[in-house]
Amino acid sequence: MYQGIHRLMSGHTLAYSDGETCVRCYTEFPIEEPLLLKRPQEYVEQFQEVLEKAIHDRLPRGPSGIFMSGGLDSTSVAAMVCKIAKKDGPRGPLRAYTIDCRPIFNDEEGTLASLVAGNLGIDIEILSAASCLPYEGWEHTVWRTPEPFHDPFLSLSQRRYREVQGHAPVVLSGYGGDDILTGQAWPHLTYLFQKRNFGTIVKAFGRYIFKHGRIPPLRGGFRTRLRQWMGRLDPLPEFPSWLDPDFVERHNLHGKWRELQELPRTGHPLHPIAFAGLSSRFWSNVFESEDAGWTGVPVDLRAPLLDQRLLRFLLRVPPVPWCMEKALLREATRGMLPEVVRARPKTPLLGDLIKQFIESKKWRPLPLPEPATELREFVDWERLGTTLATAAGSNLWIGLRSVSLSYWLKAQAVVNEKRIG
Repeated sequence: MYQGIHRLMSGHTLAYSDGETCVRCYTEFPIEEPLLLKRPQEYVEQFQEVLEKAIHDRLPRGPSGIFMSGGLDSTSVAAMVCKIAKKDGPRGPLRAYTIDCRPIFNDEEGTLASLVAGNLGIDIEILSAASCLPYEGWEHTVWRTPEPFHDPFLSLSQRRYREVQGHAPVVLSGYGGDDILTGQAWPHLTYLFQKRNFGTIVKAFGRYIFKHGRIPPLRGGFRTRLRQWMGRLDPLPEFPSWLDPDFVERHNLHGKWRELQELPRTGHPLHPIAFAGLSSRFWSNVFESEDAGWTGVPVDLRAPLLDQRLLRFLLRVPPVPWCMEKALLREATRGMLPEVVRARPKTPLLGDLIKQFIESKKWRPLPLPEPATELREFVDWERLGTTLATAAGSNLWIGLRSVSLSYWLKAQAVVNEKRIG
């Protein structure tokens, strides 16, 4: 029954008129000339103006929420919302929602987010991640998603959306701040060298070195290329050994796995990695899993940092110094956020949540639940169990994908049985 149904590619629109179908990509970003302004402060002022518009256009007339961590991106959005409210008059109260992983490990997110909320004068609700075990509630069809989805903490996400539902129909997020604002210096240096603009090289890079005492992060992929050249970078050791060999060979999965490890290749002169990321299907997959049709909760998630006007502006901004460690965003929020947050370096999650649950002996991936019948056609379930017994990091996360898929398939079977009955 689904043979004639095709999925519309991410970032595309489809129009049907007079018997003809037109499919158009609306998320392609043009490669434009770099933005050269006379005064450094002009970059900050123009960025603030575009950011304010992006947030203003996404604010509802009534109350709203924001998924706010203790990092710079989401707190900057919250600060700008409060600035807009002071200028245009309040549209409705803003409330922050934060996930804190204490006492599983020493997580600062709740403390810093609370500090920002107090500084901005907004309410905050903190949800403890420790209260949700991996795959909690997955045996119930109430957690069923429209498509297979790998998030062992799905019930935590659902709980967060239901908290927002009691307050507002719209929640903002800080998604997108890392793509461009944590930029690369090497493409910028190469571009200036090709243009023989040596004066700008000395001026921009020299100022950065003088101010920070180090060269800007190049991020040119040199280590990866060197390891490839020396033959020390083989992606296949991390290839899932528990996949059925016939299935792997039939679909050339080794070749596809290698393709996934390759560095993105784009023609953007200043922001090649960011440009590739924005042009990929990653963000569409993220927003599908946050859509009300997916979560089952009537809350609309909006991400102003992924506004196309804002992204087109940032793709023209010289990476050095403005896109080094989010310098532009830090300058734009000066005086709006507590310094401990505004000057906070990019901080990865201090602990793998699943790893922490395992080490605290509150949860174990074994014994594995009985798999869905269909899964045995391409997964060696016994070998998967052996792998997960000692797996850690990305290998553990990849292995658990099969567990997530099994839960989803069994939930689908239960639903189908009820429909037939």
